[in-house]
Order: sequence, then C-alpha cells, then structure tokens
Amino acid sequence: MTTYRYKFLKITVFSFLIFNLSKVQNSHADNLRPLSSERPSKSDSALTLNRFHSQIEASFFSKTFDKNSKNNTKSNIGSYFEYLTIRFAVSDSTEIQYIYDGVSFYKKTQNQNIYYNNNGSSGEKFIRLKHNILGNDGDKIGLAITSFFKIDNAQDRLLRNDLRGGVIVPFHYKLSDDNTIGGMYQINYYENSNNPAKNQYLGFVNSYYFSKSFNERISSYIEFYSLKTFSHNKFVKNYLDFGANYLVSKNIKLDFGINFGLSESATDLNYFSGITWRF
Repeated sequence: MTTYRYKFLKITVFSFLIFNLSKVQNSHADNLRPLSSERPSKSDSALTLNRFHSQIEASFFSKTFDKNSKNNTKSNIGSYFEYLTIRFAVSDSTEIQYIYDGVSFYKKTQNQNIYYNNNGSSGEKFIRLKHNILGNDGDKIGLAITSFFKIDNAQDRLLRNDLRGGVIVPFHYKLSDDNTIGGMYQINYYENSNNPAKNQYLGFVNSYYFSKSFNERISSYIEFYSLKTFSHNKFVKNYLDFGANYLVSKNIKLDFGINFGLSESATDLNYFSGITWRF
C-alpha cells in the first residue's frame, strides 16, 4: 500500500510543477505551431514539431480489463506512464521518437488461481522516424509517414508481443476550424521469438476519427480502430474509443479517454489519463 501512496505522491507533485510552469512555457510558444500530439487517440497525428524542439507524451495511469472465455482467464492490468513518447525534431518536417510502453502491474485470474505482479514490469521499447508531407503549415490536408522498429522486449511474458516494426501513414482533413476527420493506415511486421523462422506474419491497422474543438482549450474525439493479422494465428481487434483534451497552456495539454473492445480478441475495457508537454 505504501508503494502506491508513494507513486500517487510523485504524480501529484509532478502535476503541481506542470501547472506552475505553464505561464513560463507560454512566453516561449508564440512562434510555434499549435500543440499537437500522438495521443490520446490510437491514431497518430500527421503533424511534426518545430525544428530542434522536444515533446514528452505519457499516460499518468492506465487501467485495462479483459475476460477470455476460451482460456477461462480474467486480467486486470494497471500501468504508470504507459506509452511514454519522447519526440525530437531534427528539422521542421522530420522527427525522431523513442517510445516506452510503461511500467505495468497486473492481476490475472485463471481457473480460480490468482497471479499478481506488484513489483512492476518494463514494457516494449521502440524507435520511430516520422516525416510530415502535408499539413505542418496549416493546410486543410495533413499527411505523414512513420517507420518504426522494436529495440527491446517487455520483461514479463504477459506484457510481451510479437510486434517487431512497421510503417504508419496518418492523415487528416479539416472540415472547418473546429471539426476534423482523419485516421491512420499501418502495416505491422510480427515475429514469434520462440520460432522466428516459421512464425513471421503481417498485420494491418486502419483507424478513423472525428474530432471537435469546443473552444480554445477543450476538444474531444470519437474513433474506430481495427487491427487484423494475416497468419495461421489470425485475430481481429476492433475498438470504439472516446476521449477529450484540455489545453493548460500553449505547450501543455492534459487528456483522458476510454476504449471499448468490440471483438473477441480485443481487450474489453481501457481507461486512462495523460499529458503532453512541449519544450
């Protein structure tokens, strides 16, 4: 219990510092593009950062629930600072990203047996290279291309997956100043670590969203996300996602969301909150 209180205290202090730094951040944001991020939707942004600027994006906390009737299992996974993304722009249209899939704590129930991991397990780690093609200058159409590859597996087998790399193409179209439609196409390359020679396969992601800005600070979105793999172990993961953003300053944004699984392979429910901080 002490461990959780300590983590909560750290998050509270971190949040306090961010709110007090927001006024300082505003003074340096006049010549920058409007703040955009890869989160909280599953679809990536088509935009990149201004040259030589950095950005951190992460979940404060994420909770995932899932029930598998075939294996008679229930899982309850909590993560701190999940999907930590560190972005650095090497030019006005190209950036490098480091993604860390968080520290996870879980409870798993199988055949009335309960398994815990309260010590925390490190997640997957990826490197991505992103290049904006359209949209950075405020055009109605936004388009980018991102390549990525894994550099480290998760510590725990429950949190590990076969994804090795791939290519992402995010896009959007501004219907008006307040309304945008967009999405993402993605090709994933998977390789089973137990038998990589015989178990290599591809997956395809397509996602679509509608976002609306209510004022200068508050916006929301609704999104459909689908992942389908092509192998002897085929699965389809479909989600319906909802979320909102609150702009604290020109460089700091808070968000929260909830994702509902629509297919058998998808996790049943996930809710989260997070932050984006540009500097």
